[in-house]
Amino acid sequence: MGKLLVVLCLVVGWLGLVSAGLVSAARYDSKPAPVRATTPAFPGGGAISLAKDRPTIVLFAHPECPCTKATLHQLEEAQAKATRKASIYIVFATPEGLPVGDGSQVLIKQARQIKGATVIEDDGLALAKRFGATTSGQTFVFDPGSTLLFKGGLTRARGHYGNSLGAESLLSMMDTGKPVATETPVYGCSLGL
Repeated sequence: MGKLLVVLCLVVGWLGLVSAGLVSAARYDSKPAPVRATTPAFPGGGAISLAKDRPTIVLFAHPECPCTKATLHQLEEAQAKATRKASIYIVFATPEGLPVGDGSQVLIKQARQIKGATVIEDDGLALAKRFGATTSGQTFVFDPGSTLLFKGGLTRARGHYGNSLGAESLLSMMDTGKPVATETPVYGCSLGL
C-alpha cells in the first residue's frame, strides 16, 4: 500500500508539472510583445522608398526569431492572393555583435522567395529605430500618400499559421486600400531596442 501511494503521488506530481508547463507555454505563445508608438506617416529616406501606385509594406524581422517563419508565410500568402500587389520590404534587423546562425539563412532565403519583396539587412538597427520597430514580425503598411494604414503583427500567436486579423487586414489593404483593422498585436522576438 505504501509503494502504491508513493507511485500515485509521483504520477500526480508529474501530471501537475506537465500541466503547468503547458499552461506556461500557451500563455507565452498568446502574449503579445510590447511595441512603441510609431510615426503616423512614412519616415522616408534610406533604402526603403514609398510606392506611388500601391501600398508599401515594411516588415521587420529578427534574423534568429523562430516565430518569423510563420509571419513570412502569412505575408507570402497575402501577396499571392491579392489582386493588387504591394511593394514589400523585409528588413532583417540585426543588433550589433549578433552572430549570424543557420536560422537567419533559412529566414532570409524564405523572405527572398516572396514575389515582389526586397530584402534588406539592417545591421545596427538604424531602420528599425527610424520606423519605431521593436519586435520581429512588426509590420507597417503605408498608402501612396505616406499615411500609415496599418501597424501590427500578421499571426494570431507566436509562430502560428492560419487566419488572423493582421493577415486579413493586409490582404484587404492590398485589394481595397482599406484595412479590416488598423492595429493588431505583434508576436515575436525583441529586436533588441
